[in-house]
Amino acid sequence: RVLGPIQVLVDGKDVTPASPNQCTVLAVLAAHPDHHVCTDTLVDALWGCKPPPSAGHTLRSYVSRLRAAAGGCIVASRGGFSLCTNEIQLDSADFERRVASAKLFAPPAAAELLRSALGLWRGSAFGELADLAAVCAQARALEQLRIGARAQLADALLKSAEFPAAIAAAEALLAELPLDEHGWELLIRSLSGAGRTAEAQAHAADASDPVLPSLPAIDLAQLVDGSRITNASLADKVVLVEFWATWCPPCRGTLQWLKEMKGR
Repeated sequence: RVLGPIQVLVDGKDVTPASPNQCTVLAVLAAHPDHHVCTDTLVDALWGCKPPPSAGHTLRSYVSRLRAAAGGCIVASRGGFSLCTNEIQLDSADFERRVASAKLFAPPAAAELLRSALGLWRGSAFGELADLAAVCAQARALEQLRIGARAQLADALLKSAEFPAAIAAAEALLAELPLDEHGWELLIRSLSGAGRTAEAQAHAADASDPVLPSLPAIDLAQLVDGSRITNASLADKVVLVEFWATWCPPCRGTLQWLKEMKGR
């Protein structure tokens, strides 16, 4: 398991090595599943530019102990090793499969699949070992996928009309990425769907002034539910769009459209 600190489970039992060096070897191999990792890369991860004379022997000893704990998933190859995933379940691969599969389902089922995918995370990818040169690229890629999955979840919940859950998901996304344009759009749409127009305005006001001009020219007219258009609801939308139009000139066309609808 790499979606958090390195962890090894065998039949539900935690057999994670107590040795930090063994965990380092495992992290580097898990960052490149089913790919050859040369001995030099592993030695560099363990000792940097000053390996001991016995580095090769010590590395083989670490691998031997890992095999004893986790089975034969670590395979020796010429000049290195690889982590074979045929007989193990790597949580990062499971996460990626679930996120990809969610795109094939209707929003309610997609939301459940995305929830289960995000539930696999126990902390930052690879934990304290994420900064290793041989690990950092994969750690960053997984973190980006996690953030993308958060956005997908908020969108699926919004489309499922699960507005309170969509609001929570959008807020969680914005807590990590305050400048994320899609996150702001999802939050405003979710608040509008829940009938919480005033809160939508308040959330926008919480952002600092430099943030607002960078936000997209969201088509706020789409926030109006065509099946429930009333003068009262339109009045709320006009208040929200008037707020946005202060910083977002393209929103002014939407504001005019809403005023015209309200006057009918």
